[in-house]
This record gives sequence, C-alpha cells and structure tokens, in this order.
Amino acid sequence: MEIPNIIASFPDSTSVKAKVSPNSSRQGNIGCELLRRFTVTFNYRDQYIVLKPIPRRLREPFEHNMTGMELTAKGQSFREYFIERILNSSPAEEAGFKVGDNIIMINGRPSRDVSISEIYKMFQKKEGKVVDFVIKRGNEYLITSLKLRRLI
Repeated sequence: MEIPNIIASFPDSTSVKAKVSPNSSRQGNIGCELLRRFTVTFNYRDQYIVLKPIPRRLREPFEHNMTGMELTAKGQSFREYFIERILNSSPAEEAGFKVGDNIIMINGRPSRDVSISEIYKMFQKKEGKVVDFVIKRGNEYLITSLKLRRLI
C-alpha cells in the first residue's frame, strides 16, 4: 500500500537528547495520525502487526499543527496548558504568544475541560480557520486569536 503525503519528523539531536536514551536506535516519528487510519492488531507471540485499512480515513489528508506553537500539559489531570515553544514567523508568533503563556480558554471553552489531544486536533483542523484564546501572562489576562496556516 502506498500512502501519499505522510508527515514524518526527524528531530535534531538537541531536541531529543533529554527524552531518548543515547543507546536508542530511534531516528524519528512517522505518520502523524497514521495508525488511526487502520485497525491495528498486534501479534506479540509471533512478533508482527496487521494493519487493516479504514477506507474513509485513508482518504483524509494528513495535517500537522498549523499554529507554530508547542504546548506542555501540567497540573492536576494535566489540564493546564503552557506554551513551550514558538516557531519564528508562525501564526502563534504573529498573534503575540510568548513562551510560558498559560492557555486559560480556547474557542470559548475553559482549558481544564479540553484534553491535549482535542487541542492538537483544533490546531490541525483547516487552513484559514480562526482559533480564539484567553491566555494568562504573569498576572495579566490577554485575549487573542490566530488563523491556522500550513507550515510544512
């Protein structure tokens, strides 16, 4: 089976250093949502996996985070979201986000009611879609929005 336009990630050694042991043979990540397009069966005894395609999901395009920011989940139940990284010239930078900002609300929903997976799905929705935020920076609350844009 050939799958066009799949997204792969090959991070540089400095971004992975703290997360992966130096003896690892890991080279990168493949797929950004590849496995959700299949029914996956693991045969541990014989050491193989079976991927059965889900046709309607195979037709969906592969998308990536279109905000240009990476989040960290902290706090009780990991429902406090902080901006960990912002790409230069990205929608997040253009909207005025800063590393360390705490996301309080996203699209009118309190962040404590939204999982990190739901947030990243919002960040992949559709190029041109606007996402609204309330953020806390220090003791100050700010309202801003950004327009999703493909970055890769």
